[in-house]
Amino acid sequence: VGNDEEFDFMAGAPGAGLGQARDLAATADIVVYKRGPEGAVTFAGADEIATGIYPVEALKPTGAGDSFLAGLLASLADGRPLKDALLRGSACASIVVARPGCAPAMPGPAELDAFLATHPGPTAP
Repeated sequence: VGNDEEFDFMAGAPGAGLGQARDLAATADIVVYKRGPEGAVTFAGADEIATGIYPVEALKPTGAGDSFLAGLLASLADGRPLKDALLRGSACASIVVARPGCAPAMPGPAELDAFLATHPGPTAP
């Protein structure tokens, strides 16, 4: 899991991150290329899954990546399908950026479910 800047660094060239993520997917089960407000692209086996974001009025970007990863991993640990886990991670990121602070802004499972029930689906990637 990384953002465009991190994958660009691994690739050794600006703008080469998405290709680097694709290449890494040949030897990893799951590679997630985060694109900030444009969502994410996930490579899992032969699948390429593009996901959007849940629009909110962001107060700050801090904590978005960490909360995305926490929501993704917790959802996978709960046995949810990958696409569902990615969307739950995206929702966690949206919740956190819309609140002050980072750790205190992270939703619990019930709050995440309530957010998903009251917010329209994510934007198109």
